[in-house]
Amino acid sequence: MGGMMFMVDNKMLCGMHIDKKTELNLLMAPIGEETYPESLNAEGVLPMDFTGRTMKGYIFIKPEAYDRQEDLEFWIQKCLDFNPLAKASKKKEKKITVLKHLFQTIPVLLINISNFNKANYCHHNMI
Repeated sequence: MGGMMFMVDNKMLCGMHIDKKTELNLLMAPIGEETYPESLNAEGVLPMDFTGRTMKGYIFIKPEAYDRQEDLEFWIQKCLDFNPLAKASKKKEKKITVLKHLFQTIPVLLINISNFNKANYCHHNMI
């Protein structure tokens, strides 16, 4: 997926997705399942399906449906309304935990490697 994402409270607020087939800059908008059906009826709105399956509560918006300031504000407000209800990604939490563990482990590994090299050096010099 090419594009960028904007976050609020560690959750995706909205993002831009470049569709490889059409080369359109689509606005990715998580709006929630409650407003999803009516939003799909709006002109220039598509179901979000870049993974191969439709993601209910998420839509793509074509440029002609967000190019005017008031249209963009309308869709961003829909995203802001849904944001407090959205759940933070568990994948990111797992990645952060793995990184924390890795950064805690690296100094221990370096100390062990350092001690191992000193032990080998001393052993070779004693022979």
